[in-house]
Amino acid sequence: REAQLRQFVAEQGENCLFALSDTRLKEGINIKNFKGYSFLRGDKNYSSEMATAGGVALLIPERWTIMKLDRTSAGDQCESLSTVIIPPGDNKPFILSTVYNHPGNYLPHQFLS
Repeated sequence: REAQLRQFVAEQGENCLFALSDTRLKEGINIKNFKGYSFLRGDKNYSSEMATAGGVALLIPERWTIMKLDRTSAGDQCESLSTVIIPPGDNKPFILSTVYNHPGNYLPHQFLS
């Protein structure tokens, strides 16, 4: 649904952050850059050809300072992506995270610590 996402991003304005889950992106599937945004991906590690859901992404305005954090691994249970963000003209950093927790799994406690 790349076209719908591009339209939604364009309609929201240039100061919005987007945390996406269940992107279904994996190695070999690329999408074009979003003009004016940094696009960070946390693709699902597909261990089975039957697996279709999962994956996360963050869209952050390029003029904002970002420092991508290491991913917390929970095997095939979930995908996560986090970054420290500093908006322009602001010295108050914050962390933005997106997590996709596969149905039937418990969110590992390390994601909240």
